Amino acid sequence: MSMEVTEEQVHWAYRLFNSLAPHGRWTLPGVGVYERTGDQTLTFIEMFTSRPRPDAMVSIWDQHDFIVALANALEWDVQVNIISAYDIDHNPLNIPEDRIGDVAVCSKKCGTIVRIEPPEPGVVLHKIENKKCPICNKVGFTKEWDGLHVYVDSRGAALRQEREMDRGEEE
Repeated sequence: MSMEVTEEQVHWAYRLFNSLAPHGRWTLPGVGVYERTGDQTLTFIEMFTSRPRPDAMVSIWDQHDFIVALANALEWDVQVNIISAYDIDHNPLNIPEDRIGDVAVCSKKCGTIVRIEPPEPGVVLHKIENKKCPICNKVGFTKEWDGLHVYVDSRGAALRQEREMDRGEEE
């Protein structure tokens, strides 16, 4: 999706943004809900999915970025303060506020690290199911992680895999 905006699109956004009453909300289908939180401020407060749909022509993040580009053209600010977020099946994400920042490493030593983060556009979150690691697919997490939506840092797993491939080539 092009981030270049046309005069017609800017005119449309001007009418939409300025028609919102203070704390008025606008729903962008497939993306989420924006609330007018200031004279020239929209806040993204509800995200409809934590990852792009496989059949989508344009990702939700591209659509959000386009709204930001329109706002910038009008000298409006778009902030992100997601109060509620949903998975691809429209179920609420399980992200306990008191666990944000918690980190765990797959006990099967595949190199995967998971972290509980607040939802935000552009960050893919995965659900830990049956205590299985989203990378090695083995039971690598404790029950306290089961059912939580997490950010998956697979860099360690990729490095480990590269190292093992290098060892295999040496033999």
